[in-house]
Amino acid sequence: MLDLDDSLAKKLVRCPKCEQSFVVPNIAPPLVAPKPDMKIETPPDEYELGRTSAEVAADEAPAVDPSKLKFCPGCGAPWKKAALECAKCNYLPALGAQLKPKIKEKRDLRVNLDAVYFLLFIAAVGFGIYYLVEHWNAVRAQINSLWSMI
Repeated sequence: MLDLDDSLAKKLVRCPKCEQSFVVPNIAPPLVAPKPDMKIETPPDEYELGRTSAEVAADEAPAVDPSKLKFCPGCGAPWKKAALECAKCNYLPALGAQLKPKIKEKRDLRVNLDAVYFLLFIAAVGFGIYYLVEHWNAVRAQINSLWSMI
């Protein structure tokens, strides 16, 4: 059960939970209590089935072959030849209606450069200490040879 805005009546929307598309039915008229002196007719024994809202929507907007479109009928954006749906407004030519687009999460990809430089500095110092420990004899010999020149 969804609590939708009245402006979405007779429009194709997508369920936020199950991602299924459906046409929002008309707004129901307010219920009123019958007047006491009003005569109520008995209902008929046989009922005639009416058309569903999907059938009504399909009759109102005829299906269009997507390969024949040059521009989107919904927003006017250029139509890609192999596309079945408009990438900008989610218009479906087969239904003749726009789908409510999915909300995509935007990811923040900004990087704190100060933190990156600090990590590079720590890595360089760590590598320098590692090199001194592993090659101490060679480093000490090099330092002694430099002192002997002075």
